[in-house]
Amino acid sequence: HVVEQNEVADLKSSGKLEFGQLPALECNGKFYVQTFAIETFLSKKFKLLGSTPEEEYEILNLIASREDIFTPARMVFFPMTDDEKNNLDKNKSDLIEKLVQLLKVYERKLTSGKGNYLVGDKFSLGDIYVTVFIHVVFFNASRKDEFGPILTQNAPKLEEYVKRISQNELVEFFKSFFEESF
Repeated sequence: HVVEQNEVADLKSSGKLEFGQLPALECNGKFYVQTFAIETFLSKKFKLLGSTPEEEYEILNLIASREDIFTPARMVFFPMTDDEKNNLDKNKSDLIEKLVQLLKVYERKLTSGKGNYLVGDKFSLGDIYVTVFIHVVFFNASRKDEFGPILTQNAPKLEEYVKRISQNELVEFFKSFFEESF
């Protein structure tokens, strides 16, 4: 079940969370923690990490790209310090530059691949990550007017692809979590 806010303190004090923080996944009485470890565990369990070591590398390469964009995006979408708030224009410019670079890589992976997905001919964790990322940054109701054109201009095939994946493989997920994007 999804942990409610009033359950967090008890769960943390229970010792079940190895690092004392969420996210966590309980499966057959065992608690799994750390986002990347949980993603990898579930991806292997449900065969979402490719069929070869090369495909697994390409999928993990996509997931690792989030490290390059997380801080610049957070500084613009959720500025926390006075410095971040006072330099919003420069930070936004830097973010857009990084987004364009990332989109071009994703577009190239999509169009140069030998299959219907970002890596090969099988739906993977990479497809899930990129689709969620595109929704959060470019399709989000509060950002789509400003950031949506960046996606359309730099990765039009990726934009089409994400819409297809959102309406097929991930339709139920997006209906429940990103209603404003549809």
